[in-house]
Amino acid sequence: MASYRKRGCKCPKNRKCTCGATWEFRISVTDPATGERSQPGDSGFKTKEEAKQAAADLKRKYNSGILSASAKDETVESFMKKFLQNVLVNEVEENTLEQKFAQMEKYIVPKLGRIHLKKLNPAQVQKFITDLGEGDLVAGTIINIVRLLNQTLNKALEWGYIDRNVASMVSKPKYKPEKFQVWTKQHFEYFLQNTKNSRLYPFYLLGLTTGMRPGEITALTWNHINFRSKTIRVEQTVAWTKEKGIFIKTSPKNDASRRTITVPDQVISYLREYKIAQKPNSKNIVIPGIKNELMYNSVINKIMKGDIARIGVPPITPHDLRHTHATYLLSPVPFGLAQGIKAVSERLGHAQTSTTLNTYTHVLPNMQESLADVLNTAINL
Repeated sequence: MASYRKRGCKCPKNRKCTCGATWEFRISVTDPATGERSQPGDSGFKTKEEAKQAAADLKRKYNSGILSASAKDETVESFMKKFLQNVLVNEVEENTLEQKFAQMEKYIVPKLGRIHLKKLNPAQVQKFITDLGEGDLVAGTIINIVRLLNQTLNKALEWGYIDRNVASMVSKPKYKPEKFQVWTKQHFEYFLQNTKNSRLYPFYLLGLTTGMRPGEITALTWNHINFRSKTIRVEQTVAWTKEKGIFIKTSPKNDASRRTITVPDQVISYLREYKIAQKPNSKNIVIPGIKNELMYNSVINKIMKGDIARIGVPPITPHDLRHTHATYLLSPVPFGLAQGIKAVSERLGHAQTSTTLNTYTHVLPNMQESLADVLNTAINL
């Protein structure tokens, strides 16, 4: 059943309409899940025939299940909460889900949350993305926020709450690797030579010689170190959520993060001596905290800042130890460019070599020079 009416027409009933008034319609549908009735519709049609055609098309979408009658009261906020609580909760780790909720509450809800899901349009989404770019957020964070919105609308489309994903119609920000600072070979050698008495020396040593992520280093146990084969097996990382606090997450960031790293002889020798001198702990952690066996990021940042200031090297973050390691490996890349990048990518635990290339693109000019030097030496013209 459908009803039609002309909005705002002031023309006499027996004369042709000349005021430009448009037609609107309403149809009656019932939600099969709840039995509730609703009257969705649309407006702005020039003729009654156009309104009838649109009403028949909308009715077909509801009857075939393409659209859901449950969508009548859904806002962007209410549906996104359902998506996170019922769908994404089964697909991501707890700490990742917590980050998604934080992104929703801090960035998406204030700008788009109250908009009716079916009335959200491309212009609103485009302005939302543009406003994000004008703030102090890095490109990677903006991309993650937009990805969450796009995932939500894709699910709304799949469930029949909307008939198009307007987030797929806008211009999205391009990925730009975050800027980071790295040390030269001289810097990190000098830093290691002068921090041997630091509580974090094992952390610095592993970060600079293995390229492990900070959370992977602080989650490392002695069971993961094979002194005979001189390798470290990366299988877990340290995570934090409001509900659990700090804990060890046994599933890595991605499949590639679960990896085996060959360690230099000098590092293996140090770790062997360090293990003998270390006081045992219940989790068998290589670098435990003092109050808690797992070391917090805030503690690492504080100690490292103090050591850097004392030594007098350029300031970098704990994660930049990993960047320094990768940059050092890539700069003097040996003959056989593709093989060199692939090996470094596997060592870092990147899922794709393109991630390595995008992150360390600033090193590529030096790599080209190194290749030219190799060719000059190898080829006798």
